[in-house]
Amino acid sequence: MAYRLFLLLSLGFSLVAQNQLSLPGFDGINWGTPYQQVKDRFVSLAQSPTTEDKVEILQDIPEREITILRKGIVYRFVFYKKPFTAPLPQNQLPPNTDDFAGNNNQNQAVFFFAESMFPLVSSEDLYQKLKDKYGERTNRVFQEKEQRGAYLWDFADGLLVQWIEPYQKKPYTRNLYYVSKKIREEIYRDLQQFQYQKELKVLQDILP
Repeated sequence: MAYRLFLLLSLGFSLVAQNQLSLPGFDGINWGTPYQQVKDRFVSLAQSPTTEDKVEILQDIPEREITILRKGIVYRFVFYKKPFTAPLPQNQLPPNTDDFAGNNNQNQAVFFFAESMFPLVSSEDLYQKLKDKYGERTNRVFQEKEQRGAYLWDFADGLLVQWIEPYQKKPYTRNLYYVSKKIREEIYRDLQQFQYQKELKVLQDILP
């Protein structure tokens, strides 16, 4: 599962067009919603004796992900928290652990990725339903011989991916992925800055 998340975040999709519809989030939760706000919503639904939208919280990893069960379908809500990448003052040692924790806790983990998991269904049958809701896919990456690949929808504010895998030599789907484009790009920038922080500090010290 971690591999698929990495792949969805790292692939540079070559999309033939952009869907004119919007994908501001998933399940009524907007991209960028803080973790605690999402958790409070699910806790309320799980504990309510009257709601018809019954939810069971299967897993809660604070500020990382929440997994719920609703009407026989499993949903994962994944959050991103910016790493501590504050530049080091010149001629100072790196911050101690307490300073790191204090600065890192000032950031809120925000919602940027969702996955739905369900029993295998025909990829083409599901595609027709998604097409009715979101319009034509904007790209198709599919290996005919292996019956494996993905259908992609590119929106101004998000990506929808229908994952396809073989079953009895036919294409089936049991996973849908929803990704915030804005936060996905933010993750790229943060990881690059975090990765090269030491090198940037050296350049800062030696350049006039």
